Amino acid sequence: MKYIKSFEELNESNANCIDYLKKKAVDIANILRCDIHGSCVHFTEVYLDSIVEDGNMYCLNYITVVEGWVDCELGEGIPQAHTWIEIMGEKIDPTFIQFGHDAEYSNERSTFYNGLDYYKKGQEGSWFRDRRKEFPDYVYKPEYLKR
Repeated sequence: MKYIKSFEELNESNANCIDYLKKKAVDIANILRCDIHGSCVHFTEVYLDSIVEDGNMYCLNYITVVEGWVDCELGEGIPQAHTWIEIMGEKIDPTFIQFGHDAEYSNERSTFYNGLDYYKKGQEGSWFRDRRKEFPDYVYKPEYLKR
């Protein structure tokens, strides 16, 4: 086990974790169909699972998962449910494109989770997790499935 002995080491450790999380988000976005309804939860669950699979569970503490709303023309005046992640306050949301170009985040009634808490909640089971297993071609890009 590595022990951090100084503030400089702590800052370096934080920066490495944040860089890793941003790169991992791009990697996951590249294998998922991010433009379909429901892709936001698929992205979030696959993203968090992959971080843990990489042995970086501690990095989940830098993530906030937001279950919120989006206002868009597609919703015809009705806010649309949406889930996205934030890393140290920066939105990381490759699935926002599913709402079209006129969409805007809405701050009403949002629920915020620490990344670790959301991960644990997902391990209890989710409809989205079951759908990924049953219909992977709906969630994953074809080139990823050909592997």
